[in-house]
Amino acid sequence: MKLGLVAKKFRNNDINFNIHQIVTTAEIYQNKDIDFLCFGEAFLQGFDGFTWNSENDEKRALTKNAVINKLKLVAKNNHVGLAIGYLEKDKTLYYSSYLFIDNNGNEIYNYRRYTRGWKEHYADARIYQEGNEIGLFKYKNKIIAVGLCGDFWDNDYDYVKRISMIKKDVVIWPVYVDYSLIDWKNELTAYAKQSSLFGDRVVLINSLCENPISHGGCFDFYQGKLLKKIAFDKEAVLLVKI
Repeated sequence: MKLGLVAKKFRNNDINFNIHQIVTTAEIYQNKDIDFLCFGEAFLQGFDGFTWNSENDEKRALTKNAVINKLKLVAKNNHVGLAIGYLEKDKTLYYSSYLFIDNNGNEIYNYRRYTRGWKEHYADARIYQEGNEIGLFKYKNKIIAVGLCGDFWDNDYDYVKRISMIKKDVVIWPVYVDYSLIDWKNELTAYAKQSSLFGDRVVLINSLCENPISHGGCFDFYQGKLLKKIAFDKEAVLLVKI
């Protein structure tokens, strides 16, 4: 299995720009036997895409609508799988989700963030919710686990323990973190160490953003050690084989 870890810039509340980023990346890597181009957490609308007012957010969140169908067509036309973080609407409920689409344009798996750290403390918990299942699916004889950002940090939950007990080939860890470059010197070591608690092979995907500033970066960890990475402040794709 081959993954492309995508460090690309998003703009908050600019779906057209963010889709353009996805489309142009897919076109560059079309027909290159990449199973999934993996984008960051909430990439489609931008991490700050929600206002926590349901009347506003109803227009920003995505059901399985024309936008998602367009992404399926992008995957099919370029024969490259996509894995994308987005803000999901399901009837009257909202989630931070991560969608896997295969290179034939089929939806493979939709994961909903397990922990509450994606939302502001004042967000209505009856509307803005978390999923209740761990992220795990099988694809091309590989067992893939997935968690979003704080899923693998929040000690109030059992996510790290549950994932650590499962046999898998890779853990896909999309995040959005906007540490300064100075802070990243320590944080990267912490992320590598944390990854060893729940998987041997863990890939971390972070997006770039200009407002607020996020330096991006993608990282391939094995048993808590960094194998390779994309440098900060660089738009690029890191190819890894599983």
